Amino acid sequence: MRVTKPESEWLDRREELPPSNFCRDPNVGGIDDSAAASDAGDTCTPLPEVDVNATQPAPGGFGFVVLGTRDGERVAVKVQRPALKELIDADLKNLNVLAELLYRLDNSPDSMLRDWREIFESNARIIYEEIDYIAEGKNAKRFDDSLKAVGIDYVKVPEVFWEATTPRVLTMEFVPSFKLTDIAQVEAQGLDRNLLATTAACSNALRVQPSMSVAVFGATGLTGRECTHQLLGRNIPVRALCRDPAGLLTPMGSTGKEDPVESDQLFKYKGSVTNADDVEKVFEIGRAHV
Repeated sequence: MRVTKPESEWLDRREELPPSNFCRDPNVGGIDDSAAASDAGDTCTPLPEVDVNATQPAPGGFGFVVLGTRDGERVAVKVQRPALKELIDADLKNLNVLAELLYRLDNSPDSMLRDWREIFESNARIIYEEIDYIAEGKNAKRFDDSLKAVGIDYVKVPEVFWEATTPRVLTMEFVPSFKLTDIAQVEAQGLDRNLLATTAACSNALRVQPSMSVAVFGATGLTGRECTHQLLGRNIPVRALCRDPAGLLTPMGSTGKEDPVESDQLFKYKGSVTNADDVEKVFEIGRAHV
C-alpha cells in the first residue's frame, strides 16, 4: 500500500500508530534551512538575518515552527506550507459552487435568515487573512498595544521582527515557557503560586478591566442575542454590531419574550460582519454608535 504525502504527514505525527519507516516521507519531518529562511514561494528570497535549525520543526497551524537565531538572539520562525494558497484556492472554488446551489435550493423555514453566498465570502476572506503572516504579526502588535493600554503587564506578546517577516514567513521573539503544573519550575523561577493560580484560574481577569467591553458580531441572530443578554446580565459592557439595531431583541429561550434591548451598557453599531470598515468601527473606542 502506498501512503501519499498528506497522509504521511498526518501519520508521521502520530507515533502511537504505524512504525515510522512505514509512513515517513523523506521530505517530511524536516525542512531545509533555505526554505525556513525564505519567502517559501516558487522563487525563494533568502532572509539572511536569521539562521535556523530546521531539524526538529513543530506543527504551527498552516505551517511549521523552527528555532533560529538573529543577531545572537533566539527567535521562532513560522514557515507556511508550500503551495498552501493554491490548495485553498481549489477548495474555495468548489465551496463557492456549493454556496450558490444552497442559496438557490435552500427552502427550509429559516432560509430567509441566511445568505449562503455571504457566509462563503466572509469565511473565504478570513481564511486568506489567516495565511497572511504580515497580518498575523500586525494583529500580535495590536493585541500587545491593547493590553498595555489597559495596564495589563502580565501577558507576554512576542516581538515581531519585521525585517525577517514576509506573508509566508513570520519571525518572532522566542519566549521559553513551562507548564504551570511543573511546581518545581514555578518555585525555581520564584513565582508567587497563589497569585499565579488566581490569575490563571480567573477567566474574567481581562474583561473586569473597567475600560474593556465585549464585542458581539451578528448580535441580532439567535446566538448573538443570547450572548448579549448573558453579558449584560453580568454587567459587562457590550459593543454589538447589527444589520438592523432595532432587531436586537431579548432571547426567547432565556426570557420567554422578545423585547427591544436597551441598557446603558449596550452600544449598538449598524453594519455587516462582511464589511471590514463596519467591523473596525466596533473596536474604535469613543466612536459614535447608533
